[in-house]
Amino acid sequence: MKHMLENSLWRHRDLRLAAAGRSASFLGDEVATIALTLYAFDAGWGATGVAAVLVAAALPLAVGAPLAGRLVDRVDSRRATTLAALWQGLCASGALVVLVAGDPASPVTAAALLGLVVALGAGQAVSGPAWQALVPHLVPADEVPRAVALLQSTTTLAGVAGPAVGGLLVAGGGVAGALAVDAVSFGVLAVAARAVATVRRPGPAAGGGGTWAGYALLRDDRVLGTLVAGLVAMIVVLQVVVVLDVLLVRDVLGAGPAGYGVVNALFAAAMVVGALGAGRWCAPRAQVGVVVGSVAAIAGLVVLGGVAPSLGWFALALAGIGLGNGALNVAFGALLAGRVPDAVRGRVFAAVTGATQTASIGGMALGGVVGGLVDVRTAWVAAGAAGLAVSAVVAAATLRSVRRPGVTGGAGVVTNAVTLESSPTARTDRPAPGPVRTGAPARGEEQRLAAS
Repeated sequence: MKHMLENSLWRHRDLRLAAAGRSASFLGDEVATIALTLYAFDAGWGATGVAAVLVAAALPLAVGAPLAGRLVDRVDSRRATTLAALWQGLCASGALVVLVAGDPASPVTAAALLGLVVALGAGQAVSGPAWQALVPHLVPADEVPRAVALLQSTTTLAGVAGPAVGGLLVAGGGVAGALAVDAVSFGVLAVAARAVATVRRPGPAAGGGGTWAGYALLRDDRVLGTLVAGLVAMIVVLQVVVVLDVLLVRDVLGAGPAGYGVVNALFAAAMVVGALGAGRWCAPRAQVGVVVGSVAAIAGLVVLGGVAPSLGWFALALAGIGLGNGALNVAFGALLAGRVPDAVRGRVFAAVTGATQTASIGGMALGGVVGGLVDVRTAWVAAGAAGLAVSAVVAAATLRSVRRPGVTGGAGVVTNAVTLESSPTARTDRPAPGPVRTGAPARGEEQRLAAS
């Protein structure tokens, strides 16, 4: 028992706070979005109004990534996470005021609420990369994949719980009550962010490369650039099935609302299991292989889901997709955390978020078009086949990149993709029996240097 406790990630106090903070921020955004979506529906805004709320929530993550990443790489982590939480709480409070004082039928009310949803999303655009960039400083280098898995799992659970919590809060206290609880939760989150003892402090050279340094690194690092391009294409393709899964489950397989809820809950549970499993056995040298293999497995399982003869077989395919999704997220997150220099880590995480969010929005729009052109099974099978093609191209391109001289396929820090000044770029403040040297590398950074 003592050995288990000594090896448990939960022994790291700051990691516990980071996991709670990251998931709480995500949960708060989900609750606010669900509450305002229900408000838009009840106010008679129609499908256009509901879609506007959802787009407003996703837009800052997609287009605000460069500025958000730049901020994360210029401001210490404690200030970034705390101010982001306070900003989100202020936005939720503002939405509450507009909700109570405004006329639901007024375009002014609609414009004000949509603006506040965008502002709330802007807070999440900063909060997410800030927490993610802090993770490698919280644990030893050999525990980074497991730490990434922990954050991915708690965030997944928050994403699953968000709609349910938002719906229950609206049912119990109305939309205003839900927003009030949400505003208070962001205040609690700000206190938790301040309580994290470890602080990632970007140094004077952290601004090297400018606002677009994250995108520049992804462009110039052949391994990461290939993987991100493949993931973006894969998200566009597979987001089509997300739009159409309710039609396949309800209309084709004949399941009721409970059946639809069960298979999606199974997917979420499998995603958590996949994330935790990958965190345990995904060694740094295996991360690229896990990413490529997961993409191929997900695409193949989408094909199987499209031809599933019954709800049970479809549920098994969806559970497999969840396992692959969880492993993919952890392997890629750990690869980024270990491969990217700390000075530009916030901008890279933000760039990846922006690219994937843009792909997700495009994929959902494509799903609506495809659903009107072909039957649901054909759309699923075609999406899976396209995903297999993407995975084959990504595998071949990644293999060529990894075989290039001086390129590592594991978690080696890439320093030649972005021009950075040679002065110290970051430091980490943490409680220690001795002094912490300014300019010292992040914990375990020495072990993550690329082998030429």
